[in-house]
Amino acid sequence: MTGPTIRDGKAYYKLADIRPHPENYNRHSPEQVKLLKASLEKYGQTKPVVLWRNAEFNGQNGIPGDKWLSLAGEGLCEAAMQLGWQEVWGNDRSDLSVLEARAYLAVDNETARQADPDIDALSQLLAAVHAEDEPLAALAAGGEDELRRLLEMAGQEPMGEGEGYSRKVETPVYTPKNPKPVIGDLYDDVKTRHLIQNIEAMEGLADDERAFLRIAAQRHTVLHFNKIADYYAHSAKPMQGLMEESALVIIDFNKAIALGFCELVEDIALQIRDEYGT
Repeated sequence: MTGPTIRDGKAYYKLADIRPHPENYNRHSPEQVKLLKASLEKYGQTKPVVLWRNAEFNGQNGIPGDKWLSLAGEGLCEAAMQLGWQEVWGNDRSDLSVLEARAYLAVDNETARQADPDIDALSQLLAAVHAEDEPLAALAAGGEDELRRLLEMAGQEPMGEGEGYSRKVETPVYTPKNPKPVIGDLYDDVKTRHLIQNIEAMEGLADDERAFLRIAAQRHTVLHFNKIADYYAHSAKPMQGLMEESALVIIDFNKAIALGFCELVEDIALQIRDEYGT
């Protein structure tokens, strides 16, 4: 079996010997890989990939037994290959059983996803970077659109050069300009489906418990509002009306108020205050 090359106390593995774990449910979009490439070019590889191999498991999945499977860092490996890198540094966790390796996939993905960023603090940090280096701020935020979205969420908006930032809150406006997307592009429910699969497979749950957990799992579905706006623009009137009623888009603020959208926002704010004291 091929092993790593040790340099400066780090173990370097050939990218040609690394494969994605076939059960990794995280998907890396071209946009994310592009950002990872930009990060690697700017900072280099700042953290190790986590690798694992098991000849029996590999064989059952059609992967040569001497190949490494990535438990963490799959997107980084893809970005590095696109940059023409030959190797990355990492940690070998072949001490894990097949079951433990599967669990590690979820641990690595879900612990990062459950972080609760302070948006105002994040916007202040990005504002400081943006004042000196706009491309670097966009890289830090995950793209120019995400940078603007994060600043707008905290009531900040980039001003002209040398003018600093404004605390004026303006309503984000998106002008539909793309063809009608397919329904599947409007949302990301990978985590939701993963949770529901586990709920259905779990033994010993009462019917009402299972139903409640299915409802709760829907909280993890991510909606892509720019694409939703494009879909709305190309939809028939009945569909547009239901999308407005669901507050997927807001065309008329008076209508949104009449439909109870503002009350919904207030209710959510009260729930957060009651639960977290903020």
